[in-house]
Amino acid sequence: MSIETELRTKLLADSTISGLIGTRVYPIVAPQNPIYPFIVYQRISGERYYHLTAAAGRAHPRIRFDVYSNTYLGMKAVADAVRQDLSKFIGTLTTIKASIHLETEMEFYEVEDGLHIYRMMQDYFVNHTEA
Repeated sequence: MSIETELRTKLLADSTISGLIGTRVYPIVAPQNPIYPFIVYQRISGERYYHLTAAAGRAHPRIRFDVYSNTYLGMKAVADAVRQDLSKFIGTLTTIKASIHLETEMEFYEVEDGLHIYRMMQDYFVNHTEA
């Protein structure tokens, strides 16, 4: 399983997050006319470590989670739950050993077709093992 898939699984296993968004966690782009709130995730960058002769079996990507809601408080509730679930995690996800820390957060607001959309962007560094 990819690190992105394992992080999605971790988020959905959290009862607070699943209670707020159900299973609405999407890779790269949300479906058209989505139900709010939801999360979109993507790899922003990735570094892999190497020894002199081979791969070291470790990677250090930056993974972004964008939380979208049609209310500010809804966005904050989901973003806070994501931060509490992921930030400072050290251990085994489903099959991958990882440590996770929050790098940055930014809030955004826009109006699209009369709908008020609030977004929290969170970037995490994930140090993990690779097969």
